[in-house]
Amino acid sequence: MSAHAQQVDPQQPLPHLVVDTIYHDRCENVPPCLPADCVDLIVTSPPYADKRRSTYGGVSPDQYVEWFLPISALLKRVLKPTGSFILNIKEPIVNGERHTYVIELILAMRQKPGNELPGFLG
Repeated sequence: MSAHAQQVDPQQPLPHLVVDTIYHDRCENVPPCLPADCVDLIVTSPPYADKRRSTYGGVSPDQYVEWFLPISALLKRVLKPTGSFILNIKEPIVNGERHTYVIELILAMRQKPGNELPGFLG
């Protein structure tokens, strides 16, 4: 079984889903193009807080949870109840200690009613 990648246009719904296809784009662009409960696996590596500002614009650690929760709701809508969600992210060291925004995000995603992601692997 082989997969192929397809870019998406977030302004256009996909005319049909192609089995074994990787839809590659920013994590907030793909879900609006997809029907609910249709994805088996979501792998996302969102920008780390305060990193790669020239590429992503940067998100402060103190605003990260508020920034990512709407994205997680988009992802939840398309993820099958039996699907898995992988969030690839690592917290930075601030003043000699790990910042807590990653664990705060995981807890917020698990605690917000209707926003829990099944098969969550943080």
